[in-house]
Amino acid sequence: MSQKILISTTSLRNWNLNINEQISVLTNFNIDGIELNFHSKEELRNLTLSQESLRTLKRFSFNTLHLPFRNITYAKKNVILKRIKDIYRKINAKFIVVHPNITHDYSIFEGMNITIENYGLTRKQFLLFHFQEIINMVSKGILNINKEFSLVPDQNIKLHKDLMENKSLKLVLDTSHTMSFNNMEIKKYIDIYRERIAGIHLSTFNNYKNHNLLHKTDKSILKHLDIIKELRVPLILEEKFNHMQKDNIKKELSFIRTWLNKT
Repeated sequence: MSQKILISTTSLRNWNLNINEQISVLTNFNIDGIELNFHSKEELRNLTLSQESLRTLKRFSFNTLHLPFRNITYAKKNVILKRIKDIYRKINAKFIVVHPNITHDYSIFEGMNITIENYGLTRKQFLLFHFQEIINMVSKGILNINKEFSLVPDQNIKLHKDLMENKSLKLVLDTSHTMSFNNMEIKKYIDIYRERIAGIHLSTFNNYKNHNLLHKTDKSILKHLDIIKELRVPLILEEKFNHMQKDNIKKELSFIRTWLNKT
């Protein structure tokens, strides 16, 4: 069975479209499904999926739902849970994607298949890992640290702990986040969690920026992604598509399909 290819709606985040317009754009491409991605609870609360969008999503063979992760903690009495479960059912989602730092009780997501996502380096960690490279770029005036990097919670310690303690949890492996440490981290994750990986958030970390397109990434970096071809799990494109270069979506899909067939 070939790997299914999905596109996350967050890939169109800078296009200034509502969720129904994003879905409409993505239906123009040969994909197996869509990941509805929400950053905040307000986005989810204000969501109105049109009947056309619901019909479209139900025609796909594999949809997923990425839960809000900004300024929210999920608990049993969280009113947004009912909304999540309703959308999950309506779009025939195969699983939800949760950032591990936003809940301490996965049982509240009962009735849904749960995956958790690894995250990249915090700003402090990134500076420690790549100190000399950053100093060189700043000295040349080609990097503004305050603009390029933002402080994010360090979730990976909790992720490993949760996966160890809760054997029903699955992992969505984000390749860009993983590569922010170093390119070999992808293999380490797969060696440890191979049988528990439910999907891949596919993109690259390159030139100190995350979620880059594969067809614009150097071959020397791409080779570190070859190992994911062994995994028969969905590939969810979580990339930054430029709204001024709409043909890049078609180019990226074509490139990925060709790349997947190369040994």
